[in-house]
Amino acid sequence: MKSYTSIVGSKIYDENPDMYQLGFMQKFTFGSADVYTEEISIGRYAFTFVSFGFLSFDPDRSGKFLFSTPMYWEVGGGAGFNINVSRHVAIMLEFGGGLHDVYDGAKLGYPKKLNTAGFGRISIGTRYYIN
Repeated sequence: MKSYTSIVGSKIYDENPDMYQLGFMQKFTFGSADVYTEEISIGRYAFTFVSFGFLSFDPDRSGKFLFSTPMYWEVGGGAGFNINVSRHVAIMLEFGGGLHDVYDGAKLGYPKKLNTAGFGRISIGTRYYIN
């Protein structure tokens, strides 16, 4: 089991190009041995996560100051692959989903598809290990 804390940003699929979210994620992974062994290796794992953060838009989809209320939260899980390319660097590919909610979103007028909505996500990224 490993634990990762990340800063995450997402584009919310919509016709408005200014709908983003920025937050923090705590992720726990469970799976096969996932260490660099002097050659490129692939580790498979399952994961669960919780995240919270800020939205870049108001209920009418106009822009707002990013670090003002309301906040969002998410919970979810999925499966992933860690491609270990060196002792310190890995490329990750994840498939998952979960539940997204805007705190007091219904009361504030956020659309139902953004407030308390299920989602699917494909993530591609890199990890840097300090060891």
